[in-house]
Amino acid sequence: MGGQHTKGQRTGQKFASKITLPGGTKISVGAEAKGREIIDASKRFTGKVKYWNQQRGFGWVEFENDLTVNGVTVPAKDDVYVPIDEIKTDNKPPGLKVGLEVEFTVYKGKGGFGAASVTAPGGAKIDVPWEDRSFGWAGQKRGWNNGGGWGSNKRPRYRISVNAGQAVVRLQIDSTHMGALIGPGGGNARIMQTQTGARFDFSDSWSPGPQCLALIGDDEALIRAVQLVTQNLAEKAESSEYRAIFLVPYAVHNRVQGSDGMGLARIKGQSLGEVKMAESAVEVVGHGIFKQLAVKGSPDQVRAPLAHAVRALAVTYDPKLDGYGGANPNRRGWKNPQQRSAYMKEALEKGKVDSEMGEGTW
Repeated sequence: MGGQHTKGQRTGQKFASKITLPGGTKISVGAEAKGREIIDASKRFTGKVKYWNQQRGFGWVEFENDLTVNGVTVPAKDDVYVPIDEIKTDNKPPGLKVGLEVEFTVYKGKGGFGAASVTAPGGAKIDVPWEDRSFGWAGQKRGWNNGGGWGSNKRPRYRISVNAGQAVVRLQIDSTHMGALIGPGGGNARIMQTQTGARFDFSDSWSPGPQCLALIGDDEALIRAVQLVTQNLAEKAESSEYRAIFLVPYAVHNRVQGSDGMGLARIKGQSLGEVKMAESAVEVVGHGIFKQLAVKGSPDQVRAPLAHAVRALAVTYDPKLDGYGGANPNRRGWKNPQQRSAYMKEALEKGKVDSEMGEGTW
């Protein structure tokens, strides 16, 4: 079946919907097609859900003893990663809850070991009602705001505390790598914070796909953090190319981009790497409106541009203009959904805001 976009920058463009195999059979993509190598599909293991975040669509399963399959050992202390698309269920969307006993096979992915074909013990499909599902360490439910109520217009806003001399720099991270960055129990994140001196804020963005990582610190700490995260992501992707996507607050993107692109030219400098700012703005739910600034190239090519980009974002950082800032300078925050709608309309006219954050065009 097909349809046609009726609003936004894609007005008039056609799209395909409800795509199936010939005859109407649903399309199913196996674990191998997603870069997950099943070590031995005949070996099934049991464990308990240690962590589950329904908003982000991933979690971890813990088990008492080491898992050994085909000569490969998965230590019990490491846990295994559980992506939402490996849950066998009739629930839409799939989901888990902490403490639930599950059965699974083990796969080896770019980020480490994971659980595939996750079922109830004995192979039965999993059935966890929405109200019983776990939503990360904080236990927050989707769409709830501190003022009470549900709905797409009542989205939570993340309040990031920043000390004098500090700034906030945000990176776009694919959800498939976010779990590996955080690590079991947040261990990897704590190590990176110690190494760089920056604070890492892995705030929920309520949707699968690209996620937002906020880094807080002074210029030098932020530079170390961005370079370390970029390096780790390249290693996990087994890529020789480094790539970072900065999320530039919409209210200050012109300052970063500069007149006739001079700001981007200063960020690139003499590097042979690529520096590009997207034409369209995106809304990162709960965080604000942003322009995506991409820096990519070899490790040597991106080292200087990454540092220049951090300094450009730090020098233009203004808490009043951060995130959704600038929507109404005479007010602090939004007291009703109409304020958000007015700002989105203004941003749509100026920056062609997409409804959700995507990978961009690079």
